[in-house]
Amino acid sequence: MSIQNSLNSLTATVAGAVVASEHAKETKEKKVEQGLLAEEQYHEASADLTKLTGESDLAAANLEKAKKRVERTKTGSKANLKRLSEQEAAQRAFDELQD
Repeated sequence: MSIQNSLNSLTATVAGAVVASEHAKETKEKKVEQGLLAEEQYHEASADLTKLTGESDLAAANLEKAKKRVERTKTGSKANLKRLSEQEAAQRAFDELQD
């Protein structure tokens, strides 16, 4: 009977170790997967930021051009009013990209 109890105890210990090992392996795999996902998200965010920075720079350049065009036209003229609305649109685009 004592031998049987020892065998049962040993079997339970081995089974417990196998379950613990599998759990540890699954946990490690999940952490690796989460790390890869985080890395992918970082690269996507970095690419988006680069794109938005370029768009912001372009909007700033367009705003500057619009301001210069307004300065070159007569105040109150149709061309001036049109260029003022172009400047406002460029300013809005620039402001949105800055946000």
